[in-house]
Amino acid sequence: MARCIWALADKQLVEHMCVSTCPDAKERLFHLIDTTSHAEFTEILLTLWAIWSARRKAIHEAIYQSPATVHGLVQKLLSELQVPTPPQVRLRPSGPSAQPRWIPPPYGMIKINVDGGVAKNQNKGVDATVCRDEAGWYLGSSARVFNFITDPPTLEALACCEALALAKDLGVQNVCVASDAQAVIKGLFEGTRCSYSAILREVAVLSRDFQDVSFVYESRSSNLDAHNLVRACTMQGAKTGAYENKPSTFLSTSAYLYRGSAKLGICLV
Repeated sequence: MARCIWALADKQLVEHMCVSTCPDAKERLFHLIDTTSHAEFTEILLTLWAIWSARRKAIHEAIYQSPATVHGLVQKLLSELQVPTPPQVRLRPSGPSAQPRWIPPPYGMIKINVDGGVAKNQNKGVDATVCRDEAGWYLGSSARVFNFITDPPTLEALACCEALALAKDLGVQNVCVASDAQAVIKGLFEGTRCSYSAILREVAVLSRDFQDVSFVYESRSSNLDAHNLVRACTMQGAKTGAYENKPSTFLSTSAYLYRGSAKLGICLV
């Protein structure tokens, strides 16, 4: 029943939940809070509650509800809460609000979008970075696969660290790093004690090599390039990551390069 109900929900939201799979339920919820909007997270909680309620009624009261009925209940509750539902907006192909919007960096800077995710049903994590200039032209990207690292915030922090390494390799000095993990961005500014504090300190040290570095939080809808690269690597089971000046359409074809002694893989058009 649960699969049928989630099949009626927003496709991008469900895919994001699958990519963000974490063994610990509490950590997974915290990650969803950081990487989804208020409306999206409210829809997730209401759907989970509706599935639980439908199961209880079927088991204890022999009352069986169809997936469409349960989904309709979720939509009704969302409307009563006056929470806008993203699926209805995305279903309008001609509307400008339906298209994801990449946010350009400040004048004179390049922008690197970063993301991290967990490989579904595997004990692996992935971080990814995508670099563009202020006009939106693609400059480079990277992706890395880590064995036994399945903590989403840690992967997001590693992605911020990799973003600075990519910027250094591209020879740029003014960098804006954007992430959809609000807790990680907050930790960079406040020095929060956490399991990935050492990575945040490394990011601070690497930032000294640049003329101007800024870290900003952006919603997932503005971070689809890096998110799609993470998905491609988790689905293909890539060994490590790489960067190259290629278009940013990440498809199923894979190629492998070498940078120094490390094996690097990228997704090409």
